[in-house]
Amino acid sequence: ATFHPWILHSYKKHPAPGAGLYYLKGGDLGEEIAESGLVAQVVDLKDFYEEEFFATKKVVVVPV
Repeated sequence: ATFHPWILHSYKKHPAPGAGLYYLKGGDLGEEIAESGLVAQVVDLKDFYEEEFFATKKVVVVPV
């Protein structure tokens, strides 16, 4: 959540569709996202990849 304010000024006033911050994260993110106060979409990579590495990995998308 700290990173978001640092780069927010870099985005255009009217960003392109799909613009946002994309994070690769692991583990349980519910508490971390709730504490950030940001609206985020979480995509489980285990739904797309069979390798063990992706079992707990997620892409977190924070729209700008």
